[in-house]
Amino acid sequence: MVTFSENHGVVIQPAYKDKINITQLGLQNSTITFWNITLEDEGCYMCLFNTFGFGKISGTACLTVYAHSIPSLQIL
Repeated sequence: MVTFSENHGVVIQPAYKDKINITQLGLQNSTITFWNITLEDEGCYMCLFNTFGFGKISGTACLTVYAHSIPSLQIL
């Protein structure tokens, strides 16, 4: 969905263009921020870091979406 390299910068896949961005880039911390999410975005996402000299480091981040209902009154 998104990659970062010093040569190419941040590259977001077209399907996620208006939904995510890398908002923190660093050797120790990186942050992907989601916005405009829907219930279909809920799930677990694999994070994979290819680091020179250390190999691959991976983890999983799970996103849970809660929907807030808006109370309304309908008079018949």
